[in-house]
Amino acid sequence: MQKLEKRIQDLELDLYHERLPDIRYVMKRFNLKGVNCHCVQCQREGRYPHLGAIGMLWPGDFCTFIPAWDAYLYEMGAGVDEVCKAGLVNIFSNNSPKFATTPAALWTCNYEWTMPVRWVSDYGWGKPLSSLSSPRKKVWDELVKHDSFVGSTVY
Repeated sequence: MQKLEKRIQDLELDLYHERLPDIRYVMKRFNLKGVNCHCVQCQREGRYPHLGAIGMLWPGDFCTFIPAWDAYLYEMGAGVDEVCKAGLVNIFSNNSPKFATTPAALWTCNYEWTMPVRWVSDYGWGKPLSSLSSPRKKVWDELVKHDSFVGSTVY
């Protein structure tokens, strides 16, 4: 009986991971519902629909999404691992396009060695949960629960 209960818990955990949307979807929904930033960076990242030809990412317009997103994550207590570009080699050692190896809830590549840019090109969820009682699950649930932001056809 314990073996069967463990198998059910494992399947529930797998299902949770499978249903977790891509973080880009969550970020786009957050932007379109509240911030509505339409800078070049947000257009390139898919957080805002393209307004025609997209120019250079740098220096671009001032992005209002990133300060609002960072404040939202801080408010909910979401840990963010800022990975330097060299760290990208190791962050996906589990070969998952959806999850990284960091124990933080989210990760983003910090490109400050070239330009002060975050939440561009490289970012995502932390490592998969070890159980459904993980504290990171509360953060992830909070991020994805706002389905009323825009609708289901974001991507």
